[in-house]
Amino acid sequence: IQLGYGPLDGACWLSPNDHGQEVLALAAALGIEGRLDVFRGSYQGPLPARSLVRRCWELDKTQQKYRGFIAKYRPRLEALKDALHTGMPWEPQACFVERFHLIHEYRRCHFYDPELPHELVPEDWLGPEAALLFHEYHETLSGQALKYHDAVVGKPANGHPPSSQSGREKDATEPGSTRPCPEMPVIPESALVPQE
Repeated sequence: IQLGYGPLDGACWLSPNDHGQEVLALAAALGIEGRLDVFRGSYQGPLPARSLVRRCWELDKTQQKYRGFIAKYRPRLEALKDALHTGMPWEPQACFVERFHLIHEYRRCHFYDPELPHELVPEDWLGPEAALLFHEYHETLSGQALKYHDAVVGKPANGHPPSSQSGREKDATEPGSTRPCPEMPVIPESALVPQE
């Protein structure tokens, strides 16, 4: 599944990508080389390739996961950009936590994406939009998130001392002040592992 294979039936798995050597290496690592065969070929029909794709991958479920991710994080990105524009960025700790949640929630979507070629996914496929959103929001959060990390853990061993906290907290109306990220969710431990 992690290599993007989809089951045609109980014993035959397909991928539009050539991962044969990776499958053989995995089989060797698991000690099951003699229990599988790897073939390379092309689909000749009779159905359109997208029909075969629908039999092997649950793209509707993955599309729904991407849709939920976009609906949740697009407004948050816009809120953060507005806060930065008005000179009131979110607190470093809030950005660190939000970035952590962002990464794990995107992983939960992307884990089920077989990364099929463009011509095999639906025309309205949301994978690329979700990826762009993830990267932009991650980048926007990173500056403040790293400030919190450096303050707590310290900078990497590169000769730079850990960041120091300011001795005075700014008033929330003052330019350059920070404020908490709105509606910070608490994600249960079970949510960190991809689930159906």
